[in-house]
Amino acid sequence: MVNHNGSEVYHGKLYGVESLRGGNRTLTFVETTPGVLRCVAFGGYPPPDIRVLIDGRDISGQLGVTHVARLSGTRGLRVMHHAAERWTHRFMVGAEDDDCRVSCVVSVTGLTPTVRSAHLTVYRQYSTVLPTQ
Repeated sequence: MVNHNGSEVYHGKLYGVESLRGGNRTLTFVETTPGVLRCVAFGGYPPPDIRVLIDGRDISGQLGVTHVARLSGTRGLRVMHHAAERWTHRFMVGAEDDDCRVSCVVSVTGLTPTVRSAHLTVYRQYSTVLPTQ
């Protein structure tokens, strides 16, 4: 959803689908169906902390954390590139999460946090009951 420089990076996929509606980012999921949710931050030192919130409720503990550092360039002139990510392939929402905001909050000590948000649209699952004879 965000990098530490403030540009959008990633979104929900699989059963979670991203779209833009009226200029607003929307993530669409089917209730109780697992989907992918990722929040990625590039840069920042020390490595940034990433929190994921749904309408202010911190769900970060439900997502895994990955930190990756990579070097590029020639010996003696190398540059370190850092990426941090909170993610899950089993993100599930219920009907009560429809119309909520999911926010990715990226912070490095001493700097103002960067926040990117998306609107959640949750489709309900209905079961069909056939009449008995």
